[in-house]
Amino acid sequence: MRVLLTGAGGLIGRYCAKVLATAGHEVIAIVRNNPVDKFWDCSSVSETWVVDLASKNSVEQLCDLNSGLTFDSFVHCAADMSAITSDNQDQYALYRNNIDSLWNILSFRQICSAPTFLYFSTFFVSYLEQSQQMQFVMSPYTLSKMHGESLCSMFVENDHFRLMVVRPSFVYGFVPQHDDLISKWLQFALADDELHIAGNGETIRNYVYVEDVASAVLKMLETRTIGTTLMINPEDISLNYVIKAIEYVMSPKLVRHEYVDMHVSGFPTDGLRGARFDHCFMTIQQGITRMKRVYETHSIDIQP
Repeated sequence: MRVLLTGAGGLIGRYCAKVLATAGHEVIAIVRNNPVDKFWDCSSVSETWVVDLASKNSVEQLCDLNSGLTFDSFVHCAADMSAITSDNQDQYALYRNNIDSLWNILSFRQICSAPTFLYFSTFFVSYLEQSQQMQFVMSPYTLSKMHGESLCSMFVENDHFRLMVVRPSFVYGFVPQHDDLISKWLQFALADDELHIAGNGETIRNYVYVEDVASAVLKMLETRTIGTTLMINPEDISLNYVIKAIEYVMSPKLVRHEYVDMHVSGFPTDGLRGARFDHCFMTIQQGITRMKRVYETHSIDIQP
């Protein structure tokens, strides 16, 4: 199977590239910048195309880069998740970048006649559909993903192909400059810095390790699983539980932490409706253990 993978330099994309290539599939990677970073392993991909998918001429660039290849599947991981400010222009730019990128890659898929398209959305869309946590999940990023799902469906109506929509919860794992909470805390623990926990630590979250996400993508492509699928861990956990997992992994080293007066929203998933991906997900201890090995390997280069 030949796969065109967007966002190949991001957290999910680089793991998808590795898992797909290891399974014997050919991966053509699309990245916005090259080189991506010193930890990106280009050996897992057959070709790397440097294209800003949000640009007006990106479809033409993709056509120029493609030397007559046909594709079995497109996997669209690329997304702008940059921090949002109160500036309306910044919020509009994030939304527009995600929608424009998706429109352009769907247009290129149409040109290539690839039979399968896998789109990474977010489980926040499920909250919006069920009118839950509206004040916390409503954002330009979430809206771009929700409207992106509709855009995919529109293209399917006009040019029938297999559409797979994945809605993962909070994905964690190693990638330079990734700003998720678990990565921050683990780096602080490795550097003997103090971990700051918002509120009383009982905020509920749902985490999936990035290798599980990549393995699930492989399985979906190989089994041609169409439709919308929630990719969430069967077990919701508190922030305190995450701290205990880090302490367990770091033992016997002491992990210093303190509680700070700050609100962090919780997102329990037990009430979310929809198909869930049937997979044996890693526990938080297993995922953090794997992350620790990677951080220790790059201890000289990674700074908290």
